[in-house]
Amino acid sequence: MKKKTFKILGGILVVLMLLLILIPFYLESRIEPILKRKVNASITGTFDFDEAELKLLRNFPNAGLTLEGLTVITEEPFKGDTLIKVSRLHLVMGMGELLKGADEPIRIRRLELEGADLRLISDENERLNYLIGKETGQEAGYGAASSSMSELEASAIGATTSPDSEGFTFSLESYTIDDSRISYQDLASDYRLVLEDIKHTGSGDLSLKQSELQTHTEARLSFEMDSVAVLNDHELEWDALLGIDLETDTYTLKENKGRINRMPLEMDGWIRLLEEG
Repeated sequence: MKKKTFKILGGILVVLMLLLILIPFYLESRIEPILKRKVNASITGTFDFDEAELKLLRNFPNAGLTLEGLTVITEEPFKGDTLIKVSRLHLVMGMGELLKGADEPIRIRRLELEGADLRLISDENERLNYLIGKETGQEAGYGAASSSMSELEASAIGATTSPDSEGFTFSLESYTIDDSRISYQDLASDYRLVLEDIKHTGSGDLSLKQSELQTHTEARLSFEMDSVAVLNDHELEWDALLGIDLETDTYTLKENKGRINRMPLEMDGWIRLLEEG
């Protein structure tokens, strides 16, 4: 009797293992068009990626989705420019999220970004290339959704998007950004800021409208003004506790300490994203 029971249990386990191995091949074909549709419906640019891979065993009981060769191309007035390209983006979510329809928001729990190159520009007319988010029901066009951050910005910092949107909501426990680069160029004021070799981690309950985010950042910093190099490939290290208020789009520097080369670094204050201005 015991031998028969073990055989039955063994058979069930084998079937479950086979399902966990075979199901991803089926779901990958569904996820790729849904994912592209959700993001492209939320931005005025074009979101695309080369390959999607779904794994159920590595993050069990959660699912892991890896996107490779990710890009976002902007529309007018920066038509054809690459806003961001990413070698690898890994998302961890509950298995139930994989079964949602194309019009339902997907809840993300962990995000890992590797080999990202983010190129931010303010042109001579002070137009910003990263304002690509659309308000609900808005057609594609420049200047959309300055009040709510773009999907790209939300992904970068782990912000929670509206649960009524058809994009993504975040309930992040942690996120990482590795081997990445961010550049910001202001053509009207003639200055340029570059962060390279970025290693950044963040943790906190970002599912709340008001939360705290503990971060650690390492990078190389360069800053140029009027074609003069003020900082050139300086080492940057910074630990910061950030207060996040998603109702008012306010980000507050709380406890923080760092250095640029050997020079101590500490900042105080807050940043608020305005609907206008």
